[in-house]
Amino acid sequence: MTILSIQHLNFGFRGRTLFKDAQMTIPLPGIFGLAAPAGSGKTTLFNLISGLLPSTGVIRLFDTPITPAVVSQNVAYVPNTDNAAGMLRGSDYVAFIAAAQRITRQRQTAVLHTLGVDDFARQRLSRYTPGMRQRLQMALVLLLDRPLNLLDEPLDDVDPASLTTICDAISQLGRAGKTVIVSTSQPDRLVTVTNTMFVFAEQQILEVPSGGTDDLTSASDQRFFK
Repeated sequence: MTILSIQHLNFGFRGRTLFKDAQMTIPLPGIFGLAAPAGSGKTTLFNLISGLLPSTGVIRLFDTPITPAVVSQNVAYVPNTDNAAGMLRGSDYVAFIAAAQRITRQRQTAVLHTLGVDDFARQRLSRYTPGMRQRLQMALVLLLDRPLNLLDEPLDDVDPASLTTICDAISQLGRAGKTVIVSTSQPDRLVTVTNTMFVFAEQQILEVPSGGTDDLTSASDQRFFK
C-alpha cells in the first residue's frame, strides 16, 4: 500500500505556476523532509494533500483518492497558529481541537506534558515565541494520532530546547510506524530527523539522494535554494 501518491499535479496562484505536472510518491512509512525556500509552496502542497485547495492532479492517500472523509481519517495537519485570534489561549485552542475529535482529558494532559506545553498553555497565543508555537502545533498533531502527519516548518527559527523536544516527538512518530513529512526552509535542521528529502525545482517535486547535508547543500547550490 502506497502512503502518498501525487500524479500530474498542477497548481498556480496569482499568475505564478507552483507545480506543473508534478509527481511525488511515498511508498512506505517513515520520516521525510520537504526542503524549499520560504514562499515556494510548501504550505500550499500540504493544503493540496489535505484537500484544502483544489488541483487538477490526482492525489491518493493509502491508495484512495482524497475526500474530506479520507483526509479526516488519515491526516494530521494543523494550520499555523499565527492566524489564530490574539486573545485565544493555547489551552483554548487545544480544548477546541480535543472537543471536535473527542480526545480525552487524560490524553490531552499527557501529550501537553510530553511537549512541555503545559508550562505555558494558559498564555495567550499572541505572546508565544516561535518555539512555543511550534511545540503547541506538535502537540496538536500528536493528539490527532493519524497515520500521515504534515508538519509545516516545526524546526525553523526555534530555540535549542524546543528544537530538541520537537525532534524527539518526530522521532517518536517514526518509531510508532507513522509517516511524517517535515517542511523547512532551513534544510540543515532536517538531517537531525531524516536523510530522505524532497525539494522543489522547476515546478517539480524531486527526491534528493540520501547522504545528508552534503548532498542537499550541493543540490541547493545548483537549483533549490538560489
